Amino acid sequence: MPWSGDIIQEIRPEFFSPSYSGKQEIEGEVISKVAGYGRQLGWLSDALLVLADKVGPFEGDDAKTIEEVREMVAKVEAIKTRSKCDAEAKAARALDLLKVLDKEAYAALLEKAAKENAAPDGAAS
Repeated sequence: MPWSGDIIQEIRPEFFSPSYSGKQEIEGEVISKVAGYGRQLGWLSDALLVLADKVGPFEGDDAKTIEEVREMVAKVEAIKTRSKCDAEAKAARALDLLKVLDKEAYAALLEKAAKENAAPDGAAS
């Protein structure tokens, strides 16, 4: 089936905006070596809320803006949780299928996982 294997998509900011003015080489290195856009926004959102908690309470439009940021962070966390649960369910279904189709491969996979999880500091043995 098309698109059935691993698919890696490079997200390039200039693709989404013809007026992109950043340096592609710098952006690429930051995203690959430091943090992706989502992680960067997460750190900034967390820092903003920490500061807001220390400085607040706020009133009026400022209070509304801070509440909108809190709601955004909560929605992102809900999506992450749902995605994690979906991945866990898919893995469980795949394991169940492997157990039915190839008991030896299933047993070998479980043994390998047990060894990796028992190794100190997560190092595979």
